[in-house]
Amino acid sequence: MPRPRLPFPTLVATNQNDPLDELSKVLELARAWGSDTVDLGHVGHLNPASGYGPSPMPGQLISRLDATC
Repeated sequence: MPRPRLPFPTLVATNQNDPLDELSKVLELARAWGSDTVDLGHVGHLNPASGYGPSPMPGQLISRLDATC
């Protein structure tokens, strides 16, 4: 995974119990990129197979990121 600081604003959504990623590694990558982070809590792995359907959260996160531009 590339680690150089990204030349544009970024936001990394994290969570406390993703079985496929260790939170400390995700936070380390976000720091390397210069990304803001948002902790979504205990939501497991975020993918359609986990049962996640339409959510207002992506729109809220995009608005938050847009405010930093």
